[in-house]
Amino acid sequence: MGTAGWLIAETLASGLAHNNQLWFGADRNVGRVVERAAPELGIAVTVVT
Repeated sequence: MGTAGWLIAETLASGLAHNNQLWFGADRNVGRVVERAAPELGIAVTVVT
């Protein structure tokens, strides 16, 4: 797994550890993999603009 894979895994794990929520400051910060995997894991993704 490359470094991007670890970053995605850590991001999703963080969402699970923090009440199934992830907050981002811009749409471009949410990658395609996170966007697809988060709902499957029950993680809500919020973008604050």
